[in-house]
Amino acid sequence: MLKRIYCSSKGNIFPIFLIMILLGISLTISANTGSSSELPPLPVIRLVYNDKAYEGMQGSYCWPNEFDGGVAAKCVDMNVEPSETISVAKGDTLIVKVEAREAPSRLTVNLSPESGTPIDGGVTSDKPTYTVFKLAAVAEAPFTVDIPADVYTVEIFGDWPKGDMSYTFRIAVLNGVAK
Repeated sequence: MLKRIYCSSKGNIFPIFLIMILLGISLTISANTGSSSELPPLPVIRLVYNDKAYEGMQGSYCWPNEFDGGVAAKCVDMNVEPSETISVAKGDTLIVKVEAREAPSRLTVNLSPESGTPIDGGVTSDKPTYTVFKLAAVAEAPFTVDIPADVYTVEIFGDWPKGDMSYTFRIAVLNGVAK
């Protein structure tokens, strides 16, 4: 009896099997693309000086990511050294330009002189001395480089409700006109 049912329905199994495979592939594609498109892309932070946008080095971040069908924060710690140095004149204005779906909830700039000389007076040390600028949490935030002439590592941090991101740049603050 079993052999007879198998043989008599042999022609009908293939189309049903094919439909089940195609439906399974369709659901898998839909599930994978549906949740990924809802995740916000990583923000990009640039530094603008004299109408030229400079690319920094992406640093540490925590941002939503898809893991095993769910969403969790992906956190990456990175210590980066920028290869490009941006020459700026003391007293000039730089603009932090944030490209993201929404403006950050907090935006800060940390400056560390590479010479080890403190920015705000005091004793020279081997430890970096930081100066922090808290900027307006907007897509384009200006800040004035009114600091002593030196080469600085510039770390820009953005915080969003969904995560945080940092970018690192290097600037050379010059007395007089920048080259």
